[in-house]
Amino acid sequence: MINSIDINLIRSMCDKANLATTVDNDGDLYLLLNADQDYGHNVIVFFSVTDNKWLRTFAMTDMEIPQNRLGDAMVRVNRYNEKNYLMKAYITENGRLFVERNELIDENVSEEFVINNCVKIFPPAAWSFFKEYFGNF
Repeated sequence: MINSIDINLIRSMCDKANLATTVDNDGDLYLLLNADQDYGHNVIVFFSVTDNKWLRTFAMTDMEIPQNRLGDAMVRVNRYNEKNYLMKAYITENGRLFVERNELIDENVSEEFVINNCVKIFPPAAWSFFKEYFGNF
């Protein structure tokens, strides 16, 4: 049982989940989901840990939202946020599209619980968001 986390533990869990991660300059983990015929843009998924208890998973795409399409993008993001609770979606000031999920791990849980409900669940959910809401953007 674990009740605190660090980035090395999360990396070990990613390895067990067959998610090949790399460490960035900030010490966060990331993995790249390559563009394909379903969604023509790469998606980068990040894992970061704060205070040994907060696991933040977030993803962004290499798609840039043109200024003249910002309103349409906002409607799509709002539609997603209205219907879904797994992640929140938002657009940054510079027009980048993100999805994010935060998990508090401060009570005893099994490593398998964290792998299955935090680590493994996010990358396909993020990919699905981008594909379903912005695949034809």
